[in-house]
Amino acid sequence: MDDPSPQNVRAYYYLQRMAMDKATKFSEMSTNVIMRDPFLDEDSRRPQATYAANAMAREALDKRNEVVKEIGTKSGLFFFFKSNCILCTEQAGVLVALQNATGVPIIPISLDGKPLDNQLFPDYKVDSGQAEQLGIYQTPALALAIPPASTEVVGFGAVTLDTLLNRIVVVARDAKVITTKQYQSTQPVFDNGLLISKELQSVDKSVLEDPAQLSQYLQDHLRETVRMNNDEISP
Repeated sequence: MDDPSPQNVRAYYYLQRMAMDKATKFSEMSTNVIMRDPFLDEDSRRPQATYAANAMAREALDKRNEVVKEIGTKSGLFFFFKSNCILCTEQAGVLVALQNATGVPIIPISLDGKPLDNQLFPDYKVDSGQAEQLGIYQTPALALAIPPASTEVVGFGAVTLDTLLNRIVVVARDAKVITTKQYQSTQPVFDNGLLISKELQSVDKSVLEDPAQLSQYLQDHLRETVRMNNDEISP
């Protein structure tokens, strides 16, 4: 750039050509390696083919509805609102749809002691300190009530039914209302394990410095994860 002589520019483009050729060789080898290893091929977790991805998504949605129905037998959903809150009115309609679809009990709590303008959930309770205990100061707000004495916030503001279902499943998993396996069944991906940095914390230095040993170690870790997951669903 500072001295663009013919010789320098020619050398630059030859080096650029070399870099591009190296990238091409790397890409070709990547394809060769990835397609032979299910732990590296992302298609094995989430298919790129539209028909296959759609099939997985449909199955996950069906499983999610089943799981949320089970959650509804073990817990309820607090709905904190104010009578003059337009977003609360809109959220109430979503909660009616949730209740009709899954049977999750809705426990309406009025922060100002008055009913909603649209008269949904007329059998509400007046807030007696629950909102303050949960740090709720704006409406609408939702929280999963988990007997005997646990409550976990699901979100603030108006949310769609799809978002609400996803959040309920996440909160229920974290609160141990459902198992990790049940949660995974609601996700449109095949769970073949996760690799995060802690997997390498206890590895011998010689393994880290040997590509073949390192690859084998990580593959074995993922294979064991899949085996354990399969054992969970075995009769």
